[in-house]
Amino acid sequence: MKNLIYSLPLLLLPACNNGEQNNKHSDSTVIIKPASQVSEKREKVSSTPVAEYKQKVPDELNDWYFTVKVYETSATFGYRIQLQYQELRAEDNFTVPNLGFNPVISIKKGPEDYSCVIGFHDKEGLFKEYKLVTAKNGKVNIKTIGHYAVSTVSRVQ
Repeated sequence: MKNLIYSLPLLLLPACNNGEQNNKHSDSTVIIKPASQVSEKREKVSSTPVAEYKQKVPDELNDWYFTVKVYETSATFGYRIQLQYQELRAEDNFTVPNLGFNPVISIKKGPEDYSCVIGFHDKEGLFKEYKLVTAKNGKVNIKTIGHYAVSTVSRVQ
């Protein structure tokens, strides 16, 4: 037991930072934050869609489409979805995470007819799937398929 008590302070000493900059084994804390601060409110909200998807619905009598449009809101990271399938209409809102830059929203074709995936692009430009929009059997559906969050990370090296 005495050996443990005497060796315990020796184990703790290397972990203490004495403030010397030239010590190769000194502790450091890394805090990862968004690269820049982005305002939570938009100065100007565009009335035109930031992303749009449109697919013709075959019908002999009508000129119908499956249409999905994404619009900005006054919140920088908030968006409004408007969709139409034949004469059915629906709306939904969603918020993308603050990655430290203005969001880039896009829409890609979905896995089935009359479906599309709404998402955003990360810092590397990779598409992150967020919402699946479908129209089937006279019904429209908007489903969240991805969940994303940004946090501040601290670690000791």
